Amino acid sequence: MAKKLNPNKSKIHRSYTMEEVAILYSVNKRTVQNWIQDGLSVIKEKKPFLILGTELRIFLRLKNKSRRTKCKLHELYCFRCRKASRVQATSIRLLRETHGTGRVFGECIQCGTKIHKFYSLRNEEILKEALHKEIVDSTKTHSLDDSSSLKLPHYTEEMK
Repeated sequence: MAKKLNPNKSKIHRSYTMEEVAILYSVNKRTVQNWIQDGLSVIKEKKPFLILGTELRIFLRLKNKSRRTKCKLHELYCFRCRKASRVQATSIRLLRETHGTGRVFGECIQCGTKIHKFYSLRNEEILKEALHKEIVDSTKTHSLDDSSSLKLPHYTEEMK
């Protein structure tokens, strides 16, 4: 898996050789050559070839952006499968957090890994509807209101 490179390491008013770029980003010189084949513009008038700092910065930002995966509302990103995945309906848990955020927990349908994602409380109702639809469709024989699995303490007169 390729690492995410910080485009701000390169200075915009400077030009770099391939070796300098390789040292700056701790990559192999061949990696920089592959970037040039992938579209990184180079000044080839004289040797050594020069790479403008602005071009390098723009290229790395676009490269980092192209790796991002946008999940749909009813999907969570599974790190084991390395893609957006649906959640097992019986494992869904919604948790409100402070400062206008919340988290959805669940298990990946394909590999069973525990996954989660953050969401804004502004989108909570829409998210609930999307996930509730998923729950209703996939669990026709299960009761969602089943509280028998909860281990609640038995209150006696002594506890009061």
